[in-house]
Amino acid sequence: YYYYYYGGAIHAATLRLKGNSRVTFTGNEVIANVSSNNRRNYAYGGAIYGANGASITITETSGAVTFAQNKATSSSADDAYSDSYGGAIYGADDSTISICDNEGDVSFTGNYSSAYSDSYGGAIYGGSSSTISICGNWGDVNITDNSSAAFSSRGGAIYGGSSSTISICDNEGNVNITGNSSSSSGVSYGGAIYGGNSSTISISSNTGDVNITGNSSAAFSSHGGAIYGYYSTISISGNAGAVNITENTASAYSYSHGGAIYGYSSTISICDNEGDVSFTGNSSSSSSYDSYGGAIYGADSTISICDNEGDVSFTGNSSSSSSASALGGAIYSQGSLYLQNNGNTLIAGNYEKKGSKYRLRSIYMISAASDGGHFHLSAAAGKSIEFRDTVYIDSGSIVELNADYTDSESNVIKQEGDIIFTGAYTETHLNELLTANGAGRTATAEEIANSRSSEMHGKVTLYGGTLRVEEQAVLTTTAGLDVAAGSNASVKVSNAELDAGSSNINVGDSGTLTLMNGATVKAANINIADGASFEGRTSSSQEAVATFSLREAASVAEPPQSCLVDANLTLEAGSTLVADGVYFSMTEGSTLTFKALTGGDKINLVLTLGAEYSDNDQVVLFSDVDVVRFILDGVELNVTDTILANTFFTGAWVNDETTLSYDSSSGTISLQHLNTVAVPEPTTATLSLLALAALAARRRRRK
Repeated sequence: YYYYYYGGAIHAATLRLKGNSRVTFTGNEVIANVSSNNRRNYAYGGAIYGANGASITITETSGAVTFAQNKATSSSADDAYSDSYGGAIYGADDSTISICDNEGDVSFTGNYSSAYSDSYGGAIYGGSSSTISICGNWGDVNITDNSSAAFSSRGGAIYGGSSSTISICDNEGNVNITGNSSSSSGVSYGGAIYGGNSSTISISSNTGDVNITGNSSAAFSSHGGAIYGYYSTISISGNAGAVNITENTASAYSYSHGGAIYGYSSTISICDNEGDVSFTGNSSSSSSYDSYGGAIYGADSTISICDNEGDVSFTGNSSSSSSASALGGAIYSQGSLYLQNNGNTLIAGNYEKKGSKYRLRSIYMISAASDGGHFHLSAAAGKSIEFRDTVYIDSGSIVELNADYTDSESNVIKQEGDIIFTGAYTETHLNELLTANGAGRTATAEEIANSRSSEMHGKVTLYGGTLRVEEQAVLTTTAGLDVAAGSNASVKVSNAELDAGSSNINVGDSGTLTLMNGATVKAANINIADGASFEGRTSSSQEAVATFSLREAASVAEPPQSCLVDANLTLEAGSTLVADGVYFSMTEGSTLTFKALTGGDKINLVLTLGAEYSDNDQVVLFSDVDVVRFILDGVELNVTDTILANTFFTGAWVNDETTLSYDSSSGTISLQHLNTVAVPEPTTATLSLLALAALAARRRRRK
C-alpha cells in the first residue's frame, strides 16, 4: 500500500504569482503518518507541489518573497517505508521552479523535510531534468537554517535530481547560504545543496557578497558540508563581491569527505570573482574511518580556482580522524588542481589530525583514475602564492609552476610572480592550534618537521617568476626540477632545503638557482645551462657579484652564512657561477664542473685570494677534503699547488697534455700546452673542484 501527501498549501501543474506586493508561505505542512505496517508513506512539498513538467513562478513582486517554517514529514508504524521531498517546494521531473526579478529579499528560512528512509531537499526539491532558478532579484537571497533528516538525507536546503540545473545568479544583494543541515543515521550528502548525476550548480554573477557559512552534513557517512555534486558542474564564479566559504562541516562515524564542497567526477570552478575568495575554518571529521578534504574534496575531478581579481585564502581548514587517515587539511584532489592568476594567495594553518598527532598540510593530491592529474600553481607578476603549511603531490601528477595562463576570454597572461614555501610560521601556528584544541601540550619535533616538509613526486617545471623555499621549509621533488629555458625564472633557497633525491635539477638558459643564508640543495646532478646562473648570496636584497673569495679553511670554524650543495653541479659554457658573502661548500664526493666548448661562449669565473677579505665577505669552496681536481673538456688534470685568480679559460687550448700554472707575482693563471706557454685570449674551461684545505695549508707554508 502506498500513501501520498501533496502540497501543504498549493497543488498545481502551473503556478504563476506575478506583481504582488509580497509573497509569504509560512508554517505550511504536509504530513504522511499512516500508522499501519507495510504502508509506504510519501510527503511532497510542505507549501507547494508541482507535478511532472510543472511550472512554478514567482516574479516581479514589489516586496519580499518568504518561505518560512514549512515542512514535509513522513513516518510509518514500522518506520521502514517513509520518504519526504521538499520542505517548502516540490517540483517533479522536468519541472521549472523560478523565483526571479523580485524587488525585495528572497528568503527560505527554517524549512525542513524529515522521514525515516529518504529525505531530499529541506526547502526545495527539483526532480530529474528540473530547473531551479533564484535569479535577478533586487534584494538579498537568504537560504538559511533549512534542514533535511532521514536515513538517507540529501540537500539540507536544495535538491536537484539528475540532469538538473540549480542557478542562484544575477541578484543585486548578498547571497547568504547559511546554517543549513543534512543529517542522517546512514548517509548524508550536501548540507545545503545537492546536485545529482550530470547536474549543474551555479552561484554566479551576483552583485553582493556570497556567504556560504555554517552548513553541515552529519551522518554515519557524510559528504559535502555545504555542496555536493555527482558527475556535476559546480561553479561559484563571476560574482562582484567577496566569496566567503566559512565553517562548514562534514562529520561522520565512518567516511567523511569535503567539509565545504564535494565533487565526484565533477568540475569545481571558483573563478572570475571580483572580490576576495576565502575558505576559512571548514572541516571534515571522522570518529573511526577516513577523512579527506577539510574544505574541498574532488574525486576524479578538476578543481579550478582561477582569475579572481581579489585575494584568495585557505586558512584554518582541517581534516581529522580518530584512528584512520586524515588527508588534505584544505583540499583533497584525485584528479587535477589549478590555482592560477588570482590576487595574492595565502594558504596557512590548514591541518590534518590523526589521533592526537597534527600536521600542517593544506593539499593532498593523487592521480585521477582516468588520466593522471595536473597540479598547476601560477601567480601573475607582482602577486604571490604563499604556503605556510605543506603539500603532498603523488608521482602520477604533472606539476607546473607559473606556466602561462589563458583566461576565460582567451587572453594569455604571463605568470611571473612568487610561489613561496616557508617554515617561518610553523611552530607558532602548531602551538596556537594545540592551545585552541585543548591539547595541553606544545608541538613535538616530529610534528614541526612534518609540518615544514612538502613533497612533489611528479616532475616539477618552473616556467616563470620565482620559486622560493625559505626559513626551514623543505621541498622534495623526487622526479626532479626543471627551470624552463628562456623563462628568466629563478629558484631561491634561503635557510631551507631543496631536495631532488636521486633526480636532477636542470636550470635552463636565462634561469637562476640561488642559495642564501644556510641553504641546502640535494640532487644527483645540478645542470646550469648556457646563459643560466648559479649564485650564492647573503640576502636576496644584495646584488650578486661574479666573485669567489678563496680563504684558508682553518680561518673560520663555523662561518656565519653557509650554503651546501649535495650534488654534482655542472655549468655549461656561457653560464655563470656567482657568490657573494656566503660560505659555499659541497659534500665530499660531489663535483663542480664547467663545460667549456671549443670556440663557444665563455664561463665567467673570478677567484681571488682569501687574504684580501674579512671573514664575512669570503666564500670557502669544498673545505672538507684535501684534493683539488680540474677537468678540462672531460680530461682530468691533477694540480696540487695552484691558486686561481681573475681568469677566463676556453677549451681552445685544452687537451690531455695541457697543464695549469699560476704566476704569484702577477696574480694570473695560464694554460701550458706542451712547450707552448700562453693562451691567446682569456676564456673559460671545464672545471671540477672538490677541496681547498690542503691548498690553503701549502699557501701558508709558502708564506
